[in-house]
Amino acid sequence: MDDVVKKMVSVISWVALNVLSFYVLAREVYGVPVYVTTIALFLFLTAMDIAIRPISAKRDEFRPSVSVALFLLTPFVLVLPYYENRLFVSECLPQFDLPWLSYVGITCLLAGAFVILCGRIQLGRYGGPKIAVEEEHKLITKGIYEHIRHPIYLGYLLLFMGFSLGFRGYLATVLIVMGLFVVFRSRMNLEERLLGHKFGEDYRSYLRRTKRLIPFLY
Repeated sequence: MDDVVKKMVSVISWVALNVLSFYVLAREVYGVPVYVTTIALFLFLTAMDIAIRPISAKRDEFRPSVSVALFLLTPFVLVLPYYENRLFVSECLPQFDLPWLSYVGITCLLAGAFVILCGRIQLGRYGGPKIAVEEEHKLITKGIYEHIRHPIYLGYLLLFMGFSLGFRGYLATVLIVMGLFVVFRSRMNLEERLLGHKFGEDYRSYLRRTKRLIPFLY
């Protein structure tokens, strides 16, 4: 199958999964403008990332069972912040149901998407979703990669945090970000091991002068 067709199928499948998840599990969100805005931006920006990332013929070194589990959990993760707000925050803690928090979430979502797209573009042909060392793989250490090693993961943490805050879900935000971080940490460990094997001292030197996700901290 041609790469363009594969990307089109992936984008359509991702958008359909999101739209149907809300329609089946929480269709009330479509009557709230700020929720619709949050969903639309989330879909547009994640679909854009799917569309621009390269497709690798290499085998993915990451465990496929984890990817399958994440896909199956996606519908429930998407609606969790909405139901937390509807059933708990707005009912039991209305003083914390702050409308402006949705706009903070949208801003965070946009910031995350910007980081993702910058990281993806700067990686170029090495920026696919698979964990794999490509033929003639080059070590990218300029641009945003001069400061952190895994900006795409940072971007997705910000994006999902913003998505959850868009529905004014507090506990959901913590659970989603922590769950993603656990998965991303496993991926980062694997990526760094593979790249260390490929590039040797050059990569070890890069490790010493950069942080994983947050400059000067982690």
